[in-house]
Amino acid sequence: MVQEVFIRLWMKRDALGHVENFNAFFRIMVRNQLISALRKNKKQEKDLQAFINTANPVELHSIAPEVKEAISLVSKTISKLPDRQQQIFRMSREEGLSHDDIAARLNLSKKTVSNTITIILALIRKQLYKNELLLAGVGYFIVSM
Repeated sequence: MVQEVFIRLWMKRDALGHVENFNAFFRIMVRNQLISALRKNKKQEKDLQAFINTANPVELHSIAPEVKEAISLVSKTISKLPDRQQQIFRMSREEGLSHDDIAARLNLSKKTVSNTITIILALIRKQLYKNELLLAGVGYFIVSM
């Protein structure tokens, strides 16, 4: 991400003479890059979750072994979570409830629900990466051709 900011900075070097407050300009560039990366990550998480939710166990025999292994690993990872975390994650991903709905049903704050889901997704990504089923920083399964 830092490299991207410096590349953009280099590409805009001709316009830097007009910048009155370079520190503010640089901070805004970093902030915008971070927001962009977070949006991209959110989309990748949604894509991964959509795949997990639509994968029918009967259809698993026709997909790549890496994907089967990834689905199995995700299921194992979720099953090892504390009951409350499993409940929050399943309500979000399997029942499709919003963070507000989950918070209301479980008498939790929306922030608690959001943080819990973020932590679980990070754990899932970490396990997939550790088992070489996810490219670092990419968010997609590695599928052999």
